[in-house]
Amino acid sequence: MSFNTEDFLKKDDETNIDYTIRCYKQKHESELSWQTVAEIMNEQLGNNYSESYYRKQSKKYEYNELSDEDKLANDLKELILEFKKTKVKLSDERIQNNAYIRQMAREDTIKEIAFEYAKKMNAKKLLCDTNRPIYTSDKEAILMISDWHYGLSVNNYVNTYNTDICKQRVSKLLEETKEILFKEHITTLHLVNLSDLICGRIHMGLRLQSRIDVITQTMDISEILAEFISNLSESVVVKYMDVLDNHSRLEPNKCESLELESLVRMIPWYLKERLKGNDNVEFPVNYNDPDIITFEVLGHKVAAVHGHKDKPTKVIDNMVAMTGRLNDLVLTAHLHHFASEEEHECVRISNGSLMGTDDYAKDLRLTSKPSQTLIICTPDNVTKCIYKINLE
Repeated sequence: MSFNTEDFLKKDDETNIDYTIRCYKQKHESELSWQTVAEIMNEQLGNNYSESYYRKQSKKYEYNELSDEDKLANDLKELILEFKKTKVKLSDERIQNNAYIRQMAREDTIKEIAFEYAKKMNAKKLLCDTNRPIYTSDKEAILMISDWHYGLSVNNYVNTYNTDICKQRVSKLLEETKEILFKEHITTLHLVNLSDLICGRIHMGLRLQSRIDVITQTMDISEILAEFISNLSESVVVKYMDVLDNHSRLEPNKCESLELESLVRMIPWYLKERLKGNDNVEFPVNYNDPDIITFEVLGHKVAAVHGHKDKPTKVIDNMVAMTGRLNDLVLTAHLHHFASEEEHECVRISNGSLMGTDDYAKDLRLTSKPSQTLIICTPDNVTKCIYKINLE
């Protein structure tokens, strides 16, 4: 059956209701659009309704025309649909709750491991309790440590690295740092751990090259770092800070990993317990996300990140956006080589790697000498002197 616009004109003997119902019936049997039908009905009835108004009213009319059985069937369909929606919502909430519970359980577990290990080490090996330096200085220092990748074993024509060599290089770093601090008359050292101190398990290649499990890696490196800090604190006040990284995550697949499920969080818990009672060691509160550090040195604003989320050319601008301030110095790591540049009166320093060239970098034809970075700051210059401490 075909219809034209004249079929939708109101008849002389029709009431408005009868006319409206007839138009609704004819609309569903015709090919005219709702916009056209709405314009005709508005003209015939003296209304100014939109086409959506008539479409909705039409559905109500259709429902009223249904038999009781059909109405019940439609109502049941709606109830079933709502039930399914509710079921999906509850399922999503249950998944989120389970993920949160799993995260809390993991956090409690690794925190307990850190505390218990620290107590055992305290019983076996005492670290010195020191008094604060009695002299003052107009300079302070920043020591950047990162990318030790403890647990990784490398043996190629460019570099040899294992846990023993890691400890040797840390010892060399300690001695050279102490010499520089003494020469520069430093009394306060900001120790910025930019992380990736362990090898981790994020890639199959790393798991094959690693010689010890990730928990042992973390606890061993925590003790190495505790002894490193304790030794430094004999002559300076050490302010320790750290950030999240990518090698310490618990889940190899980063898409399935929660940011806070990271073994790097064990390190400060361990250090606080292990160095308890040492007045020369401080743990400043970080008021940012765990992957960004902000602090001040002699009035200079400093921001620090591991670097796996930021391109070197973007990190200065990113830190302005993320910290809400103009920084004088931005510290990064992750790329395994020393670099320094200045942009808009802000200096960026990228730390080297204690490990040096691994097989992955060698295959990419990339090499670098193992190094860490010590920065001397004065009130008028945040980078008065930059020491690239080579550790080969």
